[in-house]
Amino acid sequence: MSQRLVMVQWSDSTITASRWVAEDETLKITSCTSVGWIVDKTKHRLVIAGHRIDETGAHAGLIAIPSVAIISMKKLGKA
Repeated sequence: MSQRLVMVQWSDSTITASRWVAEDETLKITSCTSVGWIVDKTKHRLVIAGHRIDETGAHAGLIAIPSVAIISMKKLGKA
């Protein structure tokens, strides 16, 4: 089974821990980078797996990233 290996840069939300927040304090969007094999891609989401068994194609460490959060995606190769 041939799958595309990609590096995805995406934005994630930020939340404060259980603490008081100053009125003038602002939160910044978190920039994330994930690398993995594309398992599924739809209009609404991209699912990549961080780990894979070559012989069977079984996956582990899946993450679903909303399409609207994706900043860029770079193809790294096929496996």
